[in-house]
Amino acid sequence: MKLYRITTAAFLLIATPHSFALDSACAPILAAGEARTKLAAWHSIANLSNMQMESMKINGQFFQKLHGKWMKSRINFDENEKTMIQQVTNGTIKLTECKSLGADVVDGIPVNVVSSKIEMPGAPASTSKLYIGKQDGLPYKQIGDTVNVVYKYKGFSAPQL
Repeated sequence: MKLYRITTAAFLLIATPHSFALDSACAPILAAGEARTKLAAWHSIANLSNMQMESMKINGQFFQKLHGKWMKSRINFDENEKTMIQQVTNGTIKLTECKSLGADVVDGIPVNVVSSKIEMPGAPASTSKLYIGKQDGLPYKQIGDTVNVVYKYKGFSAPQL
Protein backbone atom coordinates (compact mmCIF):
# COMPACT_ATOMS: atom_id res chain seq x y z
CA MET A 1 0.00 0.00 0.00
CA LYS A 2 2.88 2.36 0.78
CA LEU A 3 4.34 1.74 -2.70
CA TYR A 4 0.96 2.65 -4.24
CA ARG A 5 0.91 5.97 -2.32
CA ILE A 6 4.48 6.79 -3.30
CA THR A 7 3.76 5.93 -6.93
CA THR A 8 0.58 8.00 -6.87
CA ALA A 9 2.39 11.02 -5.46
CA ALA A 10 5.24 10.71 -7.95
CA PHE A 11 2.95 10.63 -10.98
CA LEU A 12 0.53 13.32 -9.81
CA LEU A 13 2.89 16.07 -10.82
CA ILE A 14 2.59 15.05 -14.44
CA ALA A 15 -1.10 14.27 -14.44
CA THR A 16 -3.53 14.89 -17.29
CA PRO A 17 -5.67 18.06 -17.14
CA HIS A 18 -9.45 18.07 -16.93
CA SER A 19 -11.95 20.79 -16.09
CA PHE A 20 -10.40 22.08 -12.84
CA ALA A 21 -9.18 25.63 -13.41
CA LEU A 22 -5.57 25.70 -12.32
CA ASP A 23 -3.12 28.56 -12.60
CA SER A 24 -2.12 28.80 -16.27
CA ALA A 25 1.55 28.43 -15.23
CA CYS A 26 0.66 24.83 -14.26
CA ALA A 27 -0.52 24.03 -17.81
CA PRO A 28 2.87 22.76 -19.07
CA ILE A 29 3.03 20.26 -16.19
CA LEU A 30 -0.43 18.97 -16.95
CA ALA A 31 0.18 18.86 -20.71
CA ALA A 32 3.39 16.87 -20.16
CA GLY A 33 1.47 14.22 -18.24
CA GLU A 34 -1.17 14.05 -20.91
CA ALA A 35 1.47 13.67 -23.62
CA ARG A 36 3.21 10.84 -21.74
CA THR A 37 0.03 8.87 -21.06
CA LYS A 38 -0.78 8.89 -24.78
CA LEU A 39 2.46 7.10 -25.64
CA ALA A 40 2.61 3.36 -26.25
CA ALA A 41 5.96 3.11 -24.46
CA TRP A 42 7.99 4.89 -21.80
CA HIS A 43 10.55 3.96 -19.15
CA SER A 44 11.12 5.67 -15.82
CA ILE A 45 13.57 5.27 -12.98
CA ALA A 46 12.36 6.88 -9.77
CA ASN A 47 14.36 7.37 -6.61
CA LEU A 48 11.71 7.91 -3.95
CA SER A 49 13.09 8.78 -0.51
CA ASN A 50 15.12 5.64 0.32
CA MET A 51 13.79 3.39 -2.45
CA GLN A 52 14.27 2.99 -6.20
CA MET A 53 11.44 1.98 -8.53
CA GLU A 54 11.84 1.29 -12.22
CA SER A 55 8.70 1.23 -14.37
CA MET A 56 7.77 0.74 -18.02
CA LYS A 57 4.78 0.97 -20.25
CA ILE A 58 5.02 -1.14 -23.40
CA ASN A 59 1.99 -1.36 -25.72
CA GLY A 60 -0.50 -0.77 -22.92
CA GLN A 61 1.14 -3.17 -20.46
CA PHE A 62 2.83 -1.91 -17.31
CA PHE A 63 5.93 -3.39 -15.70
CA GLN A 64 7.84 -2.68 -12.49
CA LYS A 65 11.25 -3.68 -11.26
CA LEU A 66 11.12 -4.37 -7.54
CA HIS A 67 13.83 -5.99 -5.46
CA GLY A 68 15.89 -6.51 -8.64
CA LYS A 69 13.18 -8.43 -10.55
CA TRP A 70 10.90 -7.31 -13.35
CA MET A 71 7.21 -8.19 -13.10
CA LYS A 72 3.94 -7.12 -14.62
CA SER A 73 2.64 -4.26 -12.55
CA ARG A 74 -0.62 -4.49 -10.68
CA ILE A 75 -0.79 -0.72 -11.07
CA ASN A 76 -2.18 0.71 -14.28
CA PHE A 77 -0.33 4.03 -14.25
CA ASP A 78 -2.74 5.61 -16.75
CA GLU A 79 -5.74 4.79 -14.53
CA ASN A 80 -3.77 5.93 -11.50
CA GLU A 81 -3.27 9.33 -13.10
CA LYS A 82 -6.98 9.59 -13.97
CA THR A 83 -7.84 9.02 -10.31
CA MET A 84 -5.39 11.71 -9.25
CA ILE A 85 -6.82 14.12 -11.81
CA GLN A 86 -10.24 13.63 -10.30
CA GLN A 87 -8.76 14.50 -6.91
CA VAL A 88 -7.15 17.63 -8.35
CA THR A 89 -10.42 18.52 -10.08
CA ASN A 90 -12.46 18.24 -6.90
CA GLY A 91 -9.84 20.13 -4.88
CA THR A 92 -8.77 17.23 -2.67
CA ILE A 93 -5.23 17.56 -4.03
CA LYS A 94 -3.79 20.96 -4.89
CA LEU A 95 -1.16 21.76 -7.53
CA THR A 96 -0.03 25.36 -6.97
CA GLU A 97 2.84 27.83 -7.16
CA CYS A 98 3.75 26.78 -10.70
CA LYS A 99 6.53 28.90 -12.16
CA SER A 100 8.71 28.74 -15.24
CA LEU A 101 12.38 28.55 -14.27
CA GLY A 102 13.79 28.84 -17.80
CA ALA A 103 15.59 26.45 -20.14
CA ASP A 104 17.99 23.56 -19.57
CA VAL A 105 19.19 20.40 -21.33
CA VAL A 106 18.56 16.79 -20.22
CA ASP A 107 20.53 14.07 -22.05
CA GLY A 108 21.01 16.41 -25.01
CA ILE A 109 17.30 17.31 -25.16
CA PRO A 110 16.37 21.00 -24.78
CA VAL A 111 13.80 21.37 -21.98
CA ASN A 112 11.83 24.00 -20.13
CA VAL A 113 11.89 23.74 -16.33
CA VAL A 114 8.72 24.36 -14.33
CA SER A 115 8.50 24.29 -10.54
CA SER A 116 5.37 23.54 -8.53
CA LYS A 117 3.99 22.72 -5.09
CA ILE A 118 1.69 19.79 -4.33
CA GLU A 119 -0.53 19.44 -1.29
CA MET A 120 -2.14 16.09 -0.50
CA PRO A 121 -4.25 15.25 2.55
CA GLY A 122 -2.26 13.51 5.25
CA ALA A 123 1.13 14.39 3.75
CA PRO A 124 3.39 17.41 4.03
CA ALA A 125 3.39 19.80 1.09
CA SER A 126 6.27 19.23 -1.31
CA THR A 127 7.84 21.06 -4.21
CA SER A 128 9.42 19.79 -7.40
CA LYS A 129 10.84 20.81 -10.77
CA LEU A 130 9.70 19.14 -13.97
CA TYR A 131 11.94 19.23 -17.06
CA ILE A 132 9.67 19.28 -20.13
CA GLY A 133 10.91 18.73 -23.71
CA LYS A 134 10.66 21.89 -25.81
CA GLN A 135 9.95 19.94 -29.00
CA ASP A 136 7.63 17.16 -27.79
CA GLY A 137 6.20 18.42 -24.47
CA LEU A 138 7.19 15.19 -22.69
CA PRO A 139 8.62 15.06 -19.16
CA TYR A 140 12.30 14.05 -19.08
CA LYS A 141 13.22 14.59 -15.45
CA GLN A 142 11.54 15.46 -12.17
CA ILE A 143 13.40 16.54 -9.06
CA GLY A 144 11.64 17.20 -5.78
CA ASP A 145 11.76 17.04 -2.02
CA THR A 146 11.33 13.26 -1.94
CA VAL A 147 11.45 12.23 -5.59
CA ASN A 148 13.98 12.13 -8.42
CA VAL A 149 12.68 10.61 -11.67
CA VAL A 150 14.25 10.19 -15.11
CA TYR A 151 11.97 9.40 -18.08
CA LYS A 152 13.08 7.79 -21.35
CA TYR A 153 11.11 7.20 -24.54
CA LYS A 154 13.65 5.41 -26.76
CA GLY A 155 16.30 2.73 -26.45
CA PHE A 156 14.56 0.15 -24.27
CA SER A 157 12.44 -2.94 -24.76
CA ALA A 158 9.99 -5.00 -22.75
CA PRO A 159 11.68 -6.65 -19.79
CA GLN A 160 12.32 -10.37 -19.55
CA LEU A 161 10.03 -11.72 -16.86
